[in-house]
Amino acid sequence: MSIWPQDIEDAARAIVADFGTKNLLIATAESCTAGLIAGAITEIAGSSTVFDRGFVTYSNEAKREMIGVANATLKAHG
Repeated sequence: MSIWPQDIEDAARAIVADFGTKNLLIATAESCTAGLIAGAITEIAGSSTVFDRGFVTYSNEAKREMIGVANATLKAHG
């Protein structure tokens, strides 16, 4: 039984299948979602073959330091 609404689970399954077929890896950088996207993807069996890493960078300092968001971007878009 999934903890996700069906549409989110379906989207996560499609992403895992698509990335697996194309031999691609997934990395997420989340803020307001606080890791929910990574959580939905990694809930899918077999996602470990395509999910590389996820970052939850809530503060502007973390966004700058961990994922390289420019100050100008943060000032313009939050």
